[in-house]
Amino acid sequence: MSTTPQREVPSLESAGLLGILAQHDAAIGKAGSDWTSTTLHMMFQTGFRHVGGGTTALDRGRFNAEELAVYDWWATDVQPKAKWHALFDRYFPSYKAIEYSAYRFGADYVTFDGTGVPKPDVVDLNLAVYPGGDNSGRDLAVSTAALKYFASHLEAIVPPNGEGVIGAAIRRLGGINPRPGGFAVAEEFRRKLVGTKGEAADVNAGMSKDVAALLETVRHTLLSMHAGLYEVIRLYDTAEEFNAMTTADLDGVMNETWSQIKALDTHGRYDRLDKGPA
Repeated sequence: MSTTPQREVPSLESAGLLGILAQHDAAIGKAGSDWTSTTLHMMFQTGFRHVGGGTTALDRGRFNAEELAVYDWWATDVQPKAKWHALFDRYFPSYKAIEYSAYRFGADYVTFDGTGVPKPDVVDLNLAVYPGGDNSGRDLAVSTAALKYFASHLEAIVPPNGEGVIGAAIRRLGGINPRPGGFAVAEEFRRKLVGTKGEAADVNAGMSKDVAALLETVRHTLLSMHAGLYEVIRLYDTAEEFNAMTTADLDGVMNETWSQIKALDTHGRYDRLDKGPA
């Protein structure tokens, strides 16, 4: 199999490589979602039933209006031979095949731990349990010492002036570059993982970039929390002020952090693809 799209017979693989499916995602307000490809693959694999005489037909009753619309678009505007040739001739001049390095037998592409399982990189942050009391008497609304201790743990994870473990993870995600060789299906998987680059319909960021964006949001959230905690400590720097502090006071100082934490719940969710930011 080849990573080069084939002109003679229309296929989802060739349409995906050319960017036709991604362009349709953009046209229906689902840019970057890979929804068209995923839905059509699902319908072709599970949606047909035998109707007699050795033929099959789409079981339209199984699908909703949106799914039927994308199937009808494919069957009407892409699949007919004349229309496929016209689309192919339009998109192929902008097509760029993936460049890859030949596989080197015996090369250490992954580090193993001796049991045949890839060994993960583990960073020991040495985060110990808070040594102070647990405020069992409920005599303090907030403890300065506990806040400073928690803030120091945040600094170990997301140092304000350094990379930290989350920053390192983001950097390493940017270095992911699978080499599919000459296999078209593997090339399709690569584009789902790392996105497209330089093609006519460059609308898919890929899973690795989406995860990196989530981690960047987590990093900013933790940095905001770190700054908020020190603002609390600055504003309520005596025991009397801490004792008088209410939950509402804490929420007021930490409002930006709470908003960012809430936003994490909808990052990358399928049901948010056509709704924009939460």
